[in-house]
Amino acid sequence: MVAAKLPSFFTWFRAGGLLLLGIAGIGLLTVGDYGMTWDEVFRFKGGDKKLAYYEGLLSGEAVGAPKDSYPGLFDLPLAWAHQQFPELG
Repeated sequence: MVAAKLPSFFTWFRAGGLLLLGIAGIGLLTVGDYGMTWDEVFRFKGGDKKLAYYEGLLSGEAVGAPKDSYPGLFDLPLAWAHQQFPELG
């Protein structure tokens, strides 16, 4: 019985490097196609409403809670950053 010769470490290393370069090449070729998704406008508006709600709540005003199906954990920091740095958005 003849034992099959396994590829060496360097063969696997080169194959992995070529795969990594191929994936990076695909990423660089397609990066121009990335953009806003369909729900980002709703997320931005919802974040602004939630931020206004919490600002009113902390200032003592009686404010109705915003009706939104998205949680505010991600939207609130973005709304705050947009409020602080409007020239970036």
